[in-house]
Amino acid sequence: MTPAELRTLRESLNLTGEQLAQLFGVRDRTVRRWEAGEWTIPDDAADHLRRLDAQIERAVIEAVEAVERAPERPADAVLVRYRTDADLARYRPDMRSLPASVHGALVDRVRLAFSRLDIPTRIVWMDPDAYDRWRGRRRDTEPLRAQWAAEQIAPAPDA
Repeated sequence: MTPAELRTLRESLNLTGEQLAQLFGVRDRTVRRWEAGEWTIPDDAADHLRRLDAQIERAVIEAVEAVERAPERPADAVLVRYRTDADLARYRPDMRSLPASVHGALVDRVRLAFSRLDIPTRIVWMDPDAYDRWRGRRRDTEPLRAQWAAEQIAPAPDA
């Protein structure tokens, strides 16, 4: 992996140099030196970053395939974005070790994929308190979060 590839991939995943350093267990100046070409990028670090990118891309493909399998193509889509690392860990345990900014990269890639399918997409912040009040005693699921998100942008009913 070249220094330019490292930085490009890091930025496409919405990771700061400090966040990448934290994921790899190195100092942020190490990442800066890798990106500047001063130090060789270790193969395990490059492989880890490529795997993370592939994980995000698989999630995008799954979202597109779900739309394509649907009996009817949706007129639009609403995506939930997690504002904090704690929210991401709570609602997406599969992404627990990642900063919420990586989820932002995922959401943006899904938005772009949907735009290529001519599906307008809106993005709403997850508000755990509002969601928990709305959810009540229902079990938390991804489809339930999607329903909540859709209702956050739905037009208000006529009074």
